[in-house]
Amino acid sequence: MKKITIKLTKHRITKVFLLFSFLLFTMCVTINSINEPANITAGSTIDVTIDATLVGEVDDAGQWLYVAFLAPTAWDLENNDNLTGTFEFTSSLGGNTNGTLALPPGDDPGPQNPPGGGGPGTQTWEESCNEAFGFASNNSSDVKWVVLRNEGAKIPVANTEELAGSITLTINVGPAALTTELGYGVLIGNYDFENSDRWDLEFTGSKSITLSTEDIATIDVHFYPNPFNNTIRIDSPSVLKKVEFYSITGQKVKEVSSNFETISTDDLSIGFYMVKVLSDKGSITKKLIKK
Repeated sequence: MKKITIKLTKHRITKVFLLFSFLLFTMCVTINSINEPANITAGSTIDVTIDATLVGEVDDAGQWLYVAFLAPTAWDLENNDNLTGTFEFTSSLGGNTNGTLALPPGDDPGPQNPPGGGGPGTQTWEESCNEAFGFASNNSSDVKWVVLRNEGAKIPVANTEELAGSITLTINVGPAALTTELGYGVLIGNYDFENSDRWDLEFTGSKSITLSTEDIATIDVHFYPNPFNNTIRIDSPSVLKKVEFYSITGQKVKEVSSNFETISTDDLSIGFYMVKVLSDKGSITKKLIKK
């Protein structure tokens, strides 16, 4: 049998040590679990908890914490505080780190090392998430990545310090019933998509967003005609407050708050619509067709 001898020169030993040191001390992000509500109803506000672990770099004065969330575009999460968050981590060195998450401020530098290269400022957060994370089994035109960043100062992390804890997202769910997959990404430090240790990703299974009991309650509302052409009439003994039209993908395309007897629909394309009527007796959603 031949004896195989491997010789390591001083130079090679140095390279191996440096590689090991890099792997040991690089910022590492791990999503341990995702806790979502078992049932999600349209128009509700939900909390989702991400349990995660962050491990620090050598002599790291601070890092930004970014959280990416994939959800239906129709939920309009970039407006009206429809998506906010908090975080709380316990340090292996003692003490707690906590704070709030919000949409990145205007001076946020964005991804500094986006997937595929390109350098700072060449991609938005949404573009980098699209390329690095993808869309699971969703149709990319129906969903969108939205990114939050911790408010205030960067999070200080010491050499090999481990931060273990949770991130809580508060989400205003859109008003339409639909089926979607949700996705979650956690990224810390240097806005670096090229270094996969710095981020972790998890998609959850298919979710059916259902109408609430209020929405499916029997409310005396009649639509004329259905299918409709250029106008539609809504009759009800209840006091009507608002009528909202949603595309079949859940995007709100029209809102009316008066003159319910004759609603012009010239601005709507031919197809199916979910029409939500809000009254003093509650609300109801019906599928209508424009032909």
